[in-house]
Amino acid sequence: MANQYNNFSILGISLQGIENFIEKIEKDEKLSLQDKTIEEVQTFILSLTNDTSTSFCENFHHQKTFDIQQANVFVSYAWKYKFFNVVNTLKEYCRLHNNSGTIYFWFDLFSISQHKTATQRNMGTKSWAEGFKQSIENIGHTLLILEWNNPIPFTRMWCIWELACSTRNKIPLDVAMNKNEEQIFMNDLQSNYSEIEKKYLVSI
Repeated sequence: MANQYNNFSILGISLQGIENFIEKIEKDEKLSLQDKTIEEVQTFILSLTNDTSTSFCENFHHQKTFDIQQANVFVSYAWKYKFFNVVNTLKEYCRLHNNSGTIYFWFDLFSISQHKTATQRNMGTKSWAEGFKQSIENIGHTLLILEWNNPIPFTRMWCIWELACSTRNKIPLDVAMNKNEEQIFMNDLQSNYSEIEKKYLVSI
């Protein structure tokens, strides 16, 4: 599936694999990832893949511990979100679909080599954008992670591009929130509906 535009792996990781990663880091580093940002968690990914400079999924593909297979859900989200907020949203998504054992997330933190990210971006915007487009098409399902009161993806060029690629190519697109965000959303719908559009437009 690789070509001149797309040298991204489309390997994905299951929810159980992500949870096993969290358990390993917290045990080895004797710390909690609870309040860590995506960028802070990236440092652990870099350390674990330092010998090969590949993506986490490529590096550990043949180890059952992390349950890595070809991705079937492309995750679009904002790097400014907390790592655990993203993971908890994936957990809620799996719960609602009742099939966490068969969902493999293309989660860029794990699916793209974090060693080569800057180099890949230097290929040029067109090549980078085409790589994401073809990954989305090959995977065939997109999941947007959204925080109701903090809709950062709608302000990020790459998230908007991922959504555009999905809708233009009629790729199924789901939107997911974690339980806390969903409750805030439902409360706003029930008690403050007239202000939702105004507040949301101001937020983005």
